[in-house]
Amino acid sequence: QLEPKVSSTGEESLGTGGKKGMPFSITGALATRKILRKVIPSYPTGYEERTKVEVKLTVEPGGEVKMLLLLKTGGAIFDRITLEALREWKWERLPPNAEQVEQGGIITFYYELK
Repeated sequence: QLEPKVSSTGEESLGTGGKKGMPFSITGALATRKILRKVIPSYPTGYEERTKVEVKLTVEPGGEVKMLLLLKTGGAIFDRITLEALREWKWERLPPNAEQVEQGGIITFYYELK
């Protein structure tokens, strides 16, 4: 059983493939929305590879993750720990004066053994 790490910075355990030393990158409408909770998966033991997992996600106006769609596989274990972690993420609620619609984005996790 892999225990995900809860992070407020996104800087531990995955390497630095994302922007500003982050182990992930986000594009789309969610890239500018504040993340309140992010769970960063730990690199699985017994693996020695560099890979990335790309996921399309939809977030509700209240900040909860509604839908995850795997776009690019990094291998079964990496896909699983990425999707499990993303289910725990939460974004800031949309402001009351903003249109209350779902927002989407693509998040890419970069895995490399340190």
